[in-house]
Amino acid sequence: MFIRDFVGMKKFDHNWPEGIEDFDAMEFNVRTDKGDASILVGYTMREAFGKKRKRIVVFINGHPEVEFNGTDDYGTTGQLVGLIKKPNSQQHYRHGVDIPPVEYTPFNIIRYKDYVKASGSYDSSAILVNVGEISEMIYHGLIQAKWAGRL
Repeated sequence: MFIRDFVGMKKFDHNWPEGIEDFDAMEFNVRTDKGDASILVGYTMREAFGKKRKRIVVFINGHPEVEFNGTDDYGTTGQLVGLIKKPNSQQHYRHGVDIPPVEYTPFNIIRYKDYVKASGSYDSSAILVNVGEISEMIYHGLIQAKWAGRL
């Protein structure tokens, strides 16, 4: 995968089953081994795990593939966590039990609830990124889209 070009910034809404969410987004064109893909990296704030958190969602060809939530210390670190889901599933890899696939070798894999310490937090494997690591977020989304047969 490589980012062919940065298209620009835009605002957009996404309709989730529970309602509409507004995003500010960066738009990219990306070349993959399956052809070109249109990427939106959407930024917003949302109530999650007991507080307002930064939320980033990677949309590939219009489909939300992965989401990242700000860590408890996001304000000082700029770190976000993104769950690793199993292929063609909404199930997460259980941290310390399931081994994420080789595609995730380049990532910093952590336990979600070590960074989001709230009731209901996940005991699952996640990737830890900084808010500026856009290519890592996109790559995570591309892996998930490929596994789902959307790329």
